[in-house]
Amino acid sequence: METKHLPLLTTVLSFCGLFTLLSVALFAADGGDKIPAEHGDIQIVPINHATFAMEWNGKRILVDPVGGEQKIRAKVTGSADLILVTDIHGDHMNADTLKAVAHGNAKIIAPEAVASQLPAELKSKITVLANGAK
Repeated sequence: METKHLPLLTTVLSFCGLFTLLSVALFAADGGDKIPAEHGDIQIVPINHATFAMEWNGKRILVDPVGGEQKIRAKVTGSADLILVTDIHGDHMNADTLKAVAHGNAKIIAPEAVASQLPAELKSKITVLANGAK
């Protein structure tokens, strides 16, 4: 490696270390973080990589559920009200896990690329949200 790249590499590695320390602080041993908000705390529970749950005011949101139902149920009890799927890659979308956690009235919000790859049994639950849409 050329020595002219060492300052950049040092900066990147320092940032990664700082990010790791902040992540550990934010997602403490209790399995999540609580953020004070109107109508009660927002609880954020990391599950794996991009997969996490948020709970607030009696509502539960799952984001990018992958890894199987058991992995999610180990951290989150109850059904999701809303499921957000952000990408088609396997670390964000898994049809089997999605089928396992999309119970009852759970709504799924996803981009068209995701919606087009999901099985027919989930189609009635999906709302497609285009890039930049609200």
